[in-house]
Amino acid sequence: MSKSGYRYLLQNIGILTFGFLSTKILAFFLVPFYTRILTPTEYGIYELISTIVTILIPILSLNIQEGVLRFSLDTSLEQQKEIFSLGLQTVLVSTILLFIGVLLNHYFQLVTIIDEYCFFFILMFNVNAVSQLVYSFIRGIDRIKDFAIAGVVSSVVGLSMNILLLAVLKWGLWGYFIAGILSGIAAIIYLTLRARLWSYIVVKKSNNHIRFLVFKYSVPTIFNSIGWWVTDASDRLVVTSIVGVEANGIYSIAYKIPSVLCVLQTIFNRAWLLSSVKEYDPSDKSGFFSRTYNIYNSVMVIVCAVIVIFSKQISRLLFAKDFFDAWIYTPFLTISVVFGAMAGLMEGVFCAAKDTKLNGITTVIGAVINLLLSIAMVRCIGPMGAAVSTLITYIFIWCVRLFFVRKYILFKMYIVRDVVSYILLILISVFLFVFENASQYFAISFMVIGVLMILYRQEYIHLVGEIFKVVHELEHKKLDH
Repeated sequence: MSKSGYRYLLQNIGILTFGFLSTKILAFFLVPFYTRILTPTEYGIYELISTIVTILIPILSLNIQEGVLRFSLDTSLEQQKEIFSLGLQTVLVSTILLFIGVLLNHYFQLVTIIDEYCFFFILMFNVNAVSQLVYSFIRGIDRIKDFAIAGVVSSVVGLSMNILLLAVLKWGLWGYFIAGILSGIAAIIYLTLRARLWSYIVVKKSNNHIRFLVFKYSVPTIFNSIGWWVTDASDRLVVTSIVGVEANGIYSIAYKIPSVLCVLQTIFNRAWLLSSVKEYDPSDKSGFFSRTYNIYNSVMVIVCAVIVIFSKQISRLLFAKDFFDAWIYTPFLTISVVFGAMAGLMEGVFCAAKDTKLNGITTVIGAVINLLLSIAMVRCIGPMGAAVSTLITYIFIWCVRLFFVRKYILFKMYIVRDVVSYILLILISVFLFVFENASQYFAISFMVIGVLMILYRQEYIHLVGEIFKVVHELEHKKLDH
């Protein structure tokens, strides 16, 4: 079981990496382009509207894409058709509700920025909601290659439109909105044609039993999504309200450096959910879950350490002068991604067990803590308070989930070693502010890297061995063909 489990997981990670490297990494290197054309205020407005859309989608659509993904994994073709059609119906209703909300907002003038950019707001919501549903269903029916290629298509369209609308036509913020929307539409069109998604649409009302199961699974994940949104976005909203939109633009751009680590997290989590469902075993007799946790943690720690060490140099390379100060927030935001990644792995276990309540409870509690900490700390030390509160929140969620996950599976982990590695990450982050001499800082930091490599040596050896096995099997398959 474990051998096939590792092979399936690594193959999916490889395929997803292909798609994500073309999207997230490209977006990462486009940061200098954006920061030279858009002002901090314009970038702050875009981030604010994008943030609001992100939270409204799970609320208005009942987070239906989560249920569509989970139940498409282990159902028949006819049931898959009913599940996908149910998803489309729900997204359609959510769009209608949003439109009504926009009209009410215009009448009462509740959020002026949304009213000013209402057309883009509605389009962004609709395109993102449909694309999330389609992406989830494509993964659920195990068309991972199409999922990855759609990312490439979206990336190419987004890049082309950004160059045309921002650099050539000089459309500014409007062009940035349009480019993002068109890139999402391109992915939807590609997946619709490639997977013949119209063949999965049925007009008749879905089976009441299936409808009940999907919504029973999806609705609790709304709280999980809201919780992650509050944890991820409340700091930016707090910074905007207390310090200002311009400060939020600089703070938001700081997330671009940790986004490299977020790419690894997203790739793994999307592959992991598929594997966790297929390989779920409460006793973990094969050691698949325990070994995966420890290897994943070791990789995230090392990559995080490298990003933190070079965060100032990366910022100087990527950010325009007005945005350079964003580097001071990146170390703590990057470390928070590590804890978010490990909490996300345990989230996959809860989903495999079809218990989404624990995900929601732990995330919502963490979100409340993050919001309260952000308000208090931003008032005291400015945007840095938001970065520190985010780190504390992710540590809390990781700890609580680590306690509850043993209810579903027997994890074997090395908590003392992991805590030591996390302390070392925080130390090199603090040293970045303490040591003015770059050579001294790099000398100490690389010593820390060496210690981390020794601590996780068994995990790296096992990972390299599994990768070679997969490559060897793929080569044999090619020779057989």
